[in-house]
Amino acid sequence: MSNTILKTEKSLPKVLAVIVLYHCSLKDSKAYHTLFQNRGINFFVHLNSVDSETLLDARIYSYQDNSNPGVSLAYNRAAEYATQNGYDYLLLADQDSEFPDNFLTAFYNAQSTFPQEELFFPEVMANKKMISPAEFKWSRAWYAIPKPQYGVMSLNIFRPVNTGMLINLKLFNKVGGFNTQVFLDYSDFYFIECCLKFKLTGVFFSTIVIGELSDFESYSFIRIWKRYFMYLHSTAPLFFKKGYSLLPLWWILKLLNQLKRSILR
Repeated sequence: MSNTILKTEKSLPKVLAVIVLYHCSLKDSKAYHTLFQNRGINFFVHLNSVDSETLLDARIYSYQDNSNPGVSLAYNRAAEYATQNGYDYLLLADQDSEFPDNFLTAFYNAQSTFPQEELFFPEVMANKKMISPAEFKWSRAWYAIPKPQYGVMSLNIFRPVNTGMLINLKLFNKVGGFNTQVFLDYSDFYFIECCLKFKLTGVFFSTIVIGELSDFESYSFIRIWKRYFMYLHSTAPLFFKKGYSLLPLWWILKLLNQLKRSILR
């Protein structure tokens, strides 16, 4: 793949990054600070809590919803705004993720090389392991070993997580957006399920985003259990869906892990 952007600036895809803030201010968001250096990106900031604050800037549009409706509804709102304002791609950016300086250039080059594709995703690392794309089997995600090759790939086995995913707005609207009942955990995998109904592929492109795994964050006792019940609430609608029959097993194992974390605090 050439390191030179193959399109003129006027013909480059317009990208809107959506950052969902929860108990975090935009000025403290790693995603915002690292993506802001990419001058071709504007921002849709979805504030999910009273203590979340935005910034005044021509590149930022903010939406406040203190009910904490989850990332799926935030993505759908951002996609509606992006569609109405002439954007081509929606970039999903977790508030704590760190994006490299060359992120947008890497995407432009991948999109120029594969102009017919509508879904792009980078390599996402956390705790020195690649968490995206992940291998999806037995109703959950696993580390992809060995790492898939860059380029166009089937989404049947290897699937991206939300962080860093770039979705063409035509694709987003065609599949009906994100399922708001699956509002947090598994929202990304279920979105990919919807893409698979259209036999779509994706492009794994060469750049690295540094993400965080919520299970390894230092939470208080209350937040540990609140996070677990949110996990149950978000994944429960998938229980009767094809491919998710083993979810109760992972609910139980996650419960045991939460008990262990609570005891060792």
